Amino acid sequence: YLAYPSISRDGKWVAFETQPDKIFVVPAGGGQPLLVANGKHPIWDPKTNSIIYSNASAGTNYSLWQLPFSSTEGKIGGKPEPITVSEGRNMQAAISQDGKTIVYAAQTISFNIESIPFDPETGKLLGQPKELTTGTELKPFFDSSPDGRTVVFESNRGSTSNIWRTNGYSPP
Repeated sequence: YLAYPSISRDGKWVAFETQPDKIFVVPAGGGQPLLVANGKHPIWDPKTNSIIYSNASAGTNYSLWQLPFSSTEGKIGGKPEPITVSEGRNMQAAISQDGKTIVYAAQTISFNIESIPFDPETGKLLGQPKELTTGTELKPFFDSSPDGRTVVFESNRGSTSNIWRTNGYSPP
């Protein structure tokens, strides 16, 4: 797929995103696309000398980066540099005409595991949800024992990813 096209302010270039998380630049009049970064949501700075994007490379957590680009030569003009560093994802940036202000969506994604008693015959809930985990380090990969009393999940609690166990729903 092709998404988030951004035309340079000088009208000569189009930056766009493809799946999975690749940013290309192509001449506005057509031509061969050039892969410039691993990322999402590219935009041009007002002078068309750099591309601002959410970096999808390992360890960057989708922070905003600035990639120098030579509009006259049609190629990368230097090493990318970080603009933001945060715990969440920085996405869909917009830049002011004078280039002095960037606005963006700062996303924090949290996965938590909850349990709730359920009657499979009637499809009705039999109580209130019980929170089993909290925090932003949980990954969305988990499983439960056949009786639902034990839940195992992957989490980055501590310095590395580990498998954790917690008690699940306990019937009354």
